[in-house]
Amino acid sequence: MTLVPALFLLIVVAALATFAVRVSSSQEQTTSLDLLSDRAIAAANSGAEWAAYEALNNQPCNTTLALGEAALQGFQVTVTCSTPPLNHTEGVVTYKTIEIDALAQWGAFGATDYVSRSIHKRVNTGP
Repeated sequence: MTLVPALFLLIVVAALATFAVRVSSSQEQTTSLDLLSDRAIAAANSGAEWAAYEALNNQPCNTTLALGEAALQGFQVTVTCSTPPLNHTEGVVTYKTIEIDALAQWGAFGATDYVSRSIHKRVNTGP
């Protein structure tokens, strides 16, 4: 009779241990995806800043960037700029306004570690 309660206790402890391992790995994956998400936002911002510099210096800025430095290594950023730029005149001064969209992606769509973030910025030559 003491064998049945011992087996029951052993099965319950094993089930609790399995549950604890699954919760732990789930929390680890969530933390990893949070970090990738923050990096994706930084990658999108980098792409938008690059595009702003190019556009304000009369260079084409519609492109795809493959980032390869530090924490942003492996991100692909697709940047599109409004063409032609919007011009606004106040008095004798004409300001150029550019709309920029940047989409940063990591991994393959559908994969468990895929992350994607996009931002929209408006820059101009005004004071």
